[in-house]
Amino acid sequence: MEEGREWQERVTADLSRAVFTTVYPELLKALGDADPARKPSDAAWPATIRHSAVVLLYRLLFLLYAEDRDLLPVNHKGYRPRSLARLREEVGAAIDEARPLSATDAFWWGDLKTLFNAVDKGSDAMGLPAYNGGLFDPRDAPLLHAVGLPDQPLARILDGLSRRSEGWKSAGSIIGTCRFSN
Repeated sequence: MEEGREWQERVTADLSRAVFTTVYPELLKALGDADPARKPSDAAWPATIRHSAVVLLYRLLFLLYAEDRDLLPVNHKGYRPRSLARLREEVGAAIDEARPLSATDAFWWGDLKTLFNAVDKGSDAMGLPAYNGGLFDPRDAPLLHAVGLPDQPLARILDGLSRRSEGWKSAGSIIGTCRFSN
């Protein structure tokens, strides 16, 4: 039991470190660079970027947790090919194999946007009911629907949320290895 608690504390610390030192700064930079209406001189623009980054981070954390806990139909034949778990595997393989990743093409971003929409609206083909609780509502962070995050920064973001930094690789995400308590 004590080893389990120690493991949980290490994983929680790893996730926190990954989010605050790697993932969130990468999200801010990627969204700022990808914004088609980039307005750094507008006083409201940095707040828009920060809000969009937080919404995207929450969406990814929700999906990681829900998929790792089988709260989403990860084994459904229609859901699996569109899942974040599948995308994480593809990103991890690309990074491990040192495949070149595009700084301009946003192939994986299209997959994520499709998944976000399915979670928001539901999808019969994916065996997915609508979770329309607001987190995936496109009106909350319109920038996320106007941009195309390129594969290179998106890979770093997803990998940063999915694997521990010292090289240990998990079958699930960092999120899935840590139980949160009230």
